Amino acid sequence: MLTSHQNQEYGSRTCIVGEEEHHKRVSYGVAVRQLRCRCTRTKVAATGGIVFTFLVCITLLSIFYQPRIDQKPGISNQQKENVGDWNSTRLSTDVRPDSYVLYMHPNLTTFTFSGWVNITVSVTSNTNNIVLHAQNLNISQEKITLTTKDGKKRLGVIKTDSDPDEKEYFIQFSEALNAKQQYVLHMEFSGLLRDTMYGLYNSSYKNDKGETRYLATTQFEAAHARAAFPCFDEPSFKAKFSLSMVRDPRMHNVSLFNMPKKSSETLANGLVVDHFEESVKMSSYLVAFIVCDFAKITANSTGGTQVSVYAPPHLISQAEYALDVASKVLSYYEEFFGVAFPLPKQDLVAIPDFSAGAMENWGLITYRMTAILYEEGVSDSSDKEWVAVVIAHELAHQWFGNLVTMKWWNDLWLNEGFATFVEYLGSDHYNSRWHMFDQFFLKDARIALGRDALSSSHPISAKVTSAEQTEEMFDTVTYSKGASIIRMLDSFIGRDRLRKGLTAYLKKYQYGNAETSDLWHELTEVSHPVDVEAVMNTWTNQKGYPVVHVTRKGNQLILSQERFLLYPKAKAKKKESPYNYIWQIPITISFQGQISKKLLTKEEDTVVLPLLTRPGWLKLNHEQTGFYRVNYDEEGWSQLTRILLQNYTALPTADRAGLLEDAFNLARANLVNITTALEMTQYLRGENEFVPWGVTLSNMLYLYDMLWGNEQAFNLYKKYMLSLMDPQIKRLGWERQPNEGHLANLMRLKILSLAVELGHNETVSRAMKMFNDWMLRDKPIRADYRSIVYKAGVSKGGEREWDFCWKKYLAESNDAEKKKLLIAMTFTKNIDKLSRYLQYALDPTKIKKQSAIQVLAGMSRNHAATALVLAYVKQNWDIIYERYGEGSFEIGRLIEKTTQTLHTQRDYVQLKNFFKANAEKLGTGEVASKQALESIKANIFWIKNCQDATVTWLQKKLS
Repeated sequence: MLTSHQNQEYGSRTCIVGEEEHHKRVSYGVAVRQLRCRCTRTKVAATGGIVFTFLVCITLLSIFYQPRIDQKPGISNQQKENVGDWNSTRLSTDVRPDSYVLYMHPNLTTFTFSGWVNITVSVTSNTNNIVLHAQNLNISQEKITLTTKDGKKRLGVIKTDSDPDEKEYFIQFSEALNAKQQYVLHMEFSGLLRDTMYGLYNSSYKNDKGETRYLATTQFEAAHARAAFPCFDEPSFKAKFSLSMVRDPRMHNVSLFNMPKKSSETLANGLVVDHFEESVKMSSYLVAFIVCDFAKITANSTGGTQVSVYAPPHLISQAEYALDVASKVLSYYEEFFGVAFPLPKQDLVAIPDFSAGAMENWGLITYRMTAILYEEGVSDSSDKEWVAVVIAHELAHQWFGNLVTMKWWNDLWLNEGFATFVEYLGSDHYNSRWHMFDQFFLKDARIALGRDALSSSHPISAKVTSAEQTEEMFDTVTYSKGASIIRMLDSFIGRDRLRKGLTAYLKKYQYGNAETSDLWHELTEVSHPVDVEAVMNTWTNQKGYPVVHVTRKGNQLILSQERFLLYPKAKAKKKESPYNYIWQIPITISFQGQISKKLLTKEEDTVVLPLLTRPGWLKLNHEQTGFYRVNYDEEGWSQLTRILLQNYTALPTADRAGLLEDAFNLARANLVNITTALEMTQYLRGENEFVPWGVTLSNMLYLYDMLWGNEQAFNLYKKYMLSLMDPQIKRLGWERQPNEGHLANLMRLKILSLAVELGHNETVSRAMKMFNDWMLRDKPIRADYRSIVYKAGVSKGGEREWDFCWKKYLAESNDAEKKKLLIAMTFTKNIDKLSRYLQYALDPTKIKKQSAIQVLAGMSRNHAATALVLAYVKQNWDIIYERYGEGSFEIGRLIEKTTQTLHTQRDYVQLKNFFKANAEKLGTGEVASKQALESIKANIFWIKNCQDATVTWLQKKLS
């Protein structure tokens, strides 16, 4: 999320909290720097004059008010002295909310919203002040009231103030609030209904008649409920919420909330107010409300929960699949967790403009279109799996995150790590033929191992002191590493114990908040004699992970551990870690397929195994359930390579993938020779399983990036890769076989896609024929092959092919298909088209804001465009920062994707200087900027240590 220029207007009546961001970069001449607007509470029987005055004020504010950029924002020292030191990252616990009664009117004609809130609070210690959160809201001081719960006493307001950095609002009263009493705080507010994709914002879509339809929707995680209404916007301030929502029935037939609607009334002006049931206790970031004109379909879970999917009317047929997944997975989770779903309904809503993939609002989950809609014959098999996985992830949150919530954002992994692990349980239950846990290592574990191998990583449980840091926690470490250590624990203590511990945890802390130690305590209780807390603290409280070195001597194994880093020169000092970078590692040892277990708790230890007196191969980290790498001695690697070449099925599929992954990455860290990894790849000509191939292709694409620009080396690389892939291309072909599995098809698509990129003649010819038949004769392409064929047409074709795809993109209504076309067009080699596409990326009239980063990231993978994209991003950083620096996780992703292939010292220096010059404009990309610089250093390190050996090996094998 990005923090734009902020301005603070202080007046006796009205306080504009935060910035006023504009939809368009339009200059209106001389800005009106002082504008005071009295905000009038929306009355049930409001007169036309009052409503007109209110709308005129808001409209003038949206047009003329522009934040000053020539002075530093914030509260002056004198003002701070007057109100005391009240502004900080965390709110005081002197006052806590019990319930909210919220009245909202989002106006999709004027693109403004207004409302009022009554917050019932409990006072824990005497205080004259209440501090809560507000962001980008116009709050009328004269309308603020505080009364005792019984209504007999009213306290006067003598001062208000605000902090635009922390988005806090301060109210000082004429006398003290008494401890152990309840009060009702009334506040009225208004704001702009912008297209920010956070807070309360507007979204739009075109219906089947080509008309633009608008809706109002919310995205509050992590800290943006405050941008919709004043609230105590921290996860530990749980309360109950009631909502009344105003809508125009001529435009919007539906309003939605976390809870079911209980009644409606029609106002004198024709507007309708929908009143909703009171919610259970929940955190403010889980509140959600929507006003739209959507249609719905409904089913029931086995437990009786009403499950509904909402989508634009002309797309509702694409929601059938999501409804089936959601109702079945919700039923499964109730059974698995042993805790009933606590709400009477669960809605899933397709949102046209959405920054993330989905959001787990309790009872009202919101999704990006591509994460919930599925159209047979248009969406492909990967889309189908993706929809199920995202639904399973968000439904897991209804227990992990919603029912039990972390106390503070430092333990975000309790939400996201668990939901990522549980999504595999849910999606595997829905369709066991997908073999989801076979894919876990490829999709999550290896991604986390790559990101956490940087010294600039962070612990799973990390200190969070600001809103920007909160947003930065939504990363690979929190999600994928969090899921990986739970999978390791699952393997270590067993599924039954894990399940019992999780059920105990959910029941003990339901409707409340918990910390990581609370979870470990419950799991320890069911796992004696294993001290789960002692083991797992070493994985959550220190960053990184170990490489386990193995030396075999007779019937003994000497095991030692050290922190693994891709760039060893970045090695941190042990004193930086509370455990000196020593982990308690659940080791699994496979000797000729016989499994032994050992908990390695020291830096070095010796394991005696009588089996080792016999000759045979040895493999640690059986089925790759542990979050560590393994480095064998020279003989150990030689034995494992021989097994792969002679009888690879002796090793489980995951172990084959793990050996390749470890060898390539140990070579990057200069712990083994790159030839160790390359020798192993030769066995792949006979490998028919998806996961080892998926791991290998990802690692070999790293070599693709590093060797690009060295013509001799790159040609050798291409020749070797095509020789490796050719038997699989012939075996798999373009036609699915009867009873062929899901993973076999995924393997075909990966192989064919890379074959197109590497210029495999037969594959390119077949793909180009399919493209031309589509372009010239309107012959449809099978859904699974569209990404490959579009890529071939654009990358091997010219202007005509690109222009055709662009016209198809503009006319397409299916979001999954639009995404395929957007990505395909990034592969063009035409510089003019690349330049034009870059301009389109940041033009929301051509490409939606939610897709812009995807386009820029895709273009950066095209080596013909890498330098062009990076230059464009630097040149337009102010626009990118304004758009994505706040309320979005995208800016970190943009930094990662546009810099990942850089591998020269010149690249490093230029990027470092850029980040330094824009240090105040990195927003949620601050950590990503550090990781990008370290990744470039690691790439330079690979060039120095591995490039020559790689070229020599390729020459030898290809001679």
